[in-house]
Amino acid sequence: MSAADAAFACALEHWQAESWQAAHAACLEALGHDEGHVAAAVLASEILLRVGEPRPAVALLEHVARLTPDDGAALLLLARAQRSAGEAGSAERSARAARARAPGDPEAAAEHALTLIALGRGAEASDALSEAAAAAVSGQDARALWVVADTLLRLDAGTDRAERARGAFAQAVALEPQAATWHAAEARRCASGGRREEADGLIARGLQLTPGDAELGHMAAAADGRSPNRAPGAYVAAHFDAFADSFDDVLVGRLGYRLPDLICAALERHVAPPLADVLDAGCGTGLCAAGLRPLAGRLVGLDLSARMVERARALGLYDELVVADLVAWLSGDGCAGAFDAIVAADVLVYFGDLGAPLRAAARALRPGGVLVFSTERGGGQGGFALEPSGRFSHDPGYVQAAGAETGFEPVESAELSYRVEGGAPVSSTIVCLRWPVT
Repeated sequence: MSAADAAFACALEHWQAESWQAAHAACLEALGHDEGHVAAAVLASEILLRVGEPRPAVALLEHVARLTPDDGAALLLLARAQRSAGEAGSAERSARAARARAPGDPEAAAEHALTLIALGRGAEASDALSEAAAAAVSGQDARALWVVADTLLRLDAGTDRAERARGAFAQAVALEPQAATWHAAEARRCASGGRREEADGLIARGLQLTPGDAELGHMAAAADGRSPNRAPGAYVAAHFDAFADSFDDVLVGRLGYRLPDLICAALERHVAPPLADVLDAGCGTGLCAAGLRPLAGRLVGLDLSARMVERARALGLYDELVVADLVAWLSGDGCAGAFDAIVAADVLVYFGDLGAPLRAAARALRPGGVLVFSTERGGGQGGFALEPSGRFSHDPGYVQAAGAETGFEPVESAELSYRVEGGAPVSSTIVCLRWPVT
């Protein structure tokens, strides 16, 4: 294997792990060994588009087009990069060339339609979309049908466009049920890459196709600056079900996630192990389990996401695992005074008003029991705010006041950063509260 191919193989591994920076660096290493390494240039361009850097992607893809002028897939990607960079005329020419090299490709026709929309040529765009839809149906291509549906909603050319979009979207979902979640997934990717306007458009178009979608509705509230009292349970469950397989790699490997260690260390500072019963609330894939297991006689894990719980069960560290809503489950008859400690790592960030989860935790703790949880710092009027990430930020003063109002005694409040997002540390707080002995 050549040095360029070895570097590219490394880039692919990083790409699959969603480690964009490392994947891009490996692509550049491959191109340093062989500037004609087309696959490395294309992957580097994909990464640049993913993180919202279309102009350097255009330069790379123009280089690829010179090397392989008949590569329709590379021309299609070039058209996308040029459109993202605001080069509508160049994007239309590249998309037209991609269609010419692959006449039956529905995504090439749909991309051409997008470039025509950008140029104000709505009638031509509608014709291109009709061709794309026919090709997608013929090829049973769910992704292409989804693209057609989404693109139709960008077109202001004819009153039937929404109906046509719903039809194409329904066909996509019939072929691939996961297509129902793709608007939210694409919006998350755009938002994480700093492409807020694109994300907002995807959210709006997704809600036109699935008006009752809990995840899109929550994302729309965040985009509009609205702050409901908590994230809908259906949104949280869907979000983490989709995230379950890559959760550990992304958080620990890419975002520098240190919260499990910090949460367990905070608990150890304020309890005398062993504790009879410990609840890992919002246990996810079980990242806290290794640190909690030595402290607990019985360790219970609770999460709203069934797929996360499946991952946690594979660890073999929990005595019991439950799929349920945090507040509803803790408020049940079987949980009154059931625990010596409750930890909630990255859980109360999905609640704005902390009253309900704190009251539920207080009810479930024994006298002298400890609650340790994390928040993200910030908050608007009223002490909390829904952020574009879909999580809530909280003013530390509000958090302390909510704990005192519930009846907790303050033990510790430590400001720190336990994750990186968008290349910057997230300002956070770990809070420890104790339920009074008398």
